[in-house]
Amino acid sequence: MGTCSRIATLLHADMLWHNVPHLTYVNPPSYDIYPAGTPDKGLPEKSGNEVYLELGSRYLLRYLLPSQISIFLNLSSMPSSFVQKTHYVTPTPYSPEETVPWLALPRPNIPRIYVVLLNPSKIPIDVIIRGPRWVRMGGGIEYVLEKFPIGAMENIGTDPTNPAQWPLLVT
Repeated sequence: MGTCSRIATLLHADMLWHNVPHLTYVNPPSYDIYPAGTPDKGLPEKSGNEVYLELGSRYLLRYLLPSQISIFLNLSSMPSSFVQKTHYVTPTPYSPEETVPWLALPRPNIPRIYVVLLNPSKIPIDVIIRGPRWVRMGGGIEYVLEKFPIGAMENIGTDPTNPAQWPLLVT
């Protein structure tokens, strides 16, 4: 099976190394990717809007284990044990077989076949975002979210009054 993970990751890295050309800054932001192994607390804190601009309006992707799908059935009763923990997200799409090696995920025997799309511009100000950094022992790029921003899940439907917000199958 052919994949394009290397070029996808390198394109995201290249995009982060260049300033967003249509914006004018008094003090241009830094889009450096921090080295693998940089502690979470050693990464700069950013707002969702800063990450949105940094990524050129791209989504952040939170890959899921199959056992985590059930917690998305009712967003209003999502367990706090999931919401309140640290989450690692990436701007780069990977195939299920690639998520574990590129993101160095725990439980490496289980491919991640589901993903949630997060719109950084909808991440509330009270959710601390840190990054980006290279994934240690992986090769991808990651951001760290202090907690899961339910309201930032992208509406994958067409009716803005009735949002369709749930994980997608990665194929």
